[in-house]
Amino acid sequence: MIFTCDKNIFCEEVNILSKGVAVKSSIPALEGIKLELNGGILSMTAYNLEIGIRTEMEVSSGDSGSCVINAKLLADISRRMPGDELKFSVSENKSVKINSGNAEYTLAVLPVGDFPDLPKIEGEESFEITQQLLKSMLIQTVFAVSTTDAKPVLSGVLFEISDGNFNMVAMDGYRLALRKEKIPAERNFYFIVPYKALNDIKSILKDEGDVVLSVDARHAKFEIDGYTFYTRLIDGQYHNYKANITDGQKTEIIVGTNEFMGMLSRCGLLVSDKAKAPVKCKIDGGEMLITCETVLGKVEDSVEVTQNGEEVLIGFSDRFMLDAIKASETEKVRIFFPEKGRPIKIMPLMGDSFIYIIMPVIIS
Repeated sequence: MIFTCDKNIFCEEVNILSKGVAVKSSIPALEGIKLELNGGILSMTAYNLEIGIRTEMEVSSGDSGSCVINAKLLADISRRMPGDELKFSVSENKSVKINSGNAEYTLAVLPVGDFPDLPKIEGEESFEITQQLLKSMLIQTVFAVSTTDAKPVLSGVLFEISDGNFNMVAMDGYRLALRKEKIPAERNFYFIVPYKALNDIKSILKDEGDVVLSVDARHAKFEIDGYTFYTRLIDGQYHNYKANITDGQKTEIIVGTNEFMGMLSRCGLLVSDKAKAPVKCKIDGGEMLITCETVLGKVEDSVEVTQNGEEVLIGFSDRFMLDAIKASETEKVRIFFPEKGRPIKIMPLMGDSFIYIIMPVIIS
């Protein structure tokens, strides 16, 4: 099995495929990338039993065959080769030679038989969404995914589609992110995708083109610009997120996101795992005053806001609030402050395309 390919294209493909490679596994083949040659088409696959990625590229060859090569070695060697082309020669004695310029590597290949098949999605249903929209929806939700294993369903993002209304939801028990959009889906869907898979998918989404998303009871498949991502789904019923979205707040403000992010970032300079403290926020007379005091020091800052309602004194996490304001991707947001002990709600200036919920922190 012999083929020659463009080095830059090959390195780019390996870099993306590496997202689906096992970092450390009792099955060495899962730490590799499977190469399957059929004439001038090279199929490349990575699969760690949670996430799978497959793509194809054109090469110069008339051969056929397959092999599995350790992904880290393949990426490092390919990137450092001196020429513009790579030549691969796989021998029958279970080794592969990689040539470029005057450099040559000989590597052991891994057993092809140990490399698992990608999931076969049975009875799949599918819908399309633009890459730009999917990327925007992910940016505006994934930050709120739970990072603990206490409640597995919260370690993923809910995709809920009903009558063409697409709700994407993430929550961790202290905050919630909801992104709403209308899409031309003819069927209803309800499934939970792990954060890791979505974060990898988000990294390759562009501002043009479409995504075809197919699902069955156990897996989802994302087809994006010649790449096919496979991911297992998280079993279980997602929490009733709608019960966390309440009305009846006593005060509403409108604030510029850049100004607010700057204030929160300055507070964050004094807050860490060893120096924890909430932000104390007072809103009165069209001014929002925030203070934060830790063992490292104290900061006070203020900004003018448009206020409708009563005076507010409340505490919240600087990081949770900053994550939400950053994700809003708008120049201004509306923030609704509730009765004592109820959650804070953040929305766009017009409409409800996103809703962020943050639990307040008790302050003395």
